[in-house]
Amino acid sequence: MDASDNRITSSAFFTVFSDYKQVRIYFDDVLYIEGLKDYAKIFIVSSQYPIVTRSNLKTLFARLPVGQFCRVHQSFIVAIKRITAHQKARLFIGTQEIPVGGRFAKEFERVMNNSY
Repeated sequence: MDASDNRITSSAFFTVFSDYKQVRIYFDDVLYIEGLKDYAKIFIVSSQYPIVTRSNLKTLFARLPVGQFCRVHQSFIVAIKRITAHQKARLFIGTQEIPVGGRFAKEFERVMNNSY
């Protein structure tokens, strides 16, 4: 984490606007977040369907607690504790395979080496 990283460090949840209402999402419930241009799909443990919100990954990442989430690709943020296996260019959350982008690989390896 560098000095420009001003993400929050405490709280149990964040809220997003989805389906015409504010939705509370607990950090511990998040599996991963997939970005789709100006939208994001938030995959959570407690639902088989993702929560879709009009927000980009940069904005969402700034709202997530430091040390619990990692940006691993242009289109993905993952909950570190939900990673079940990883290699240099990909990781798994259960059976879901998520790519690790080249420009995010070094930071991802650093995070994974510090989480064990």
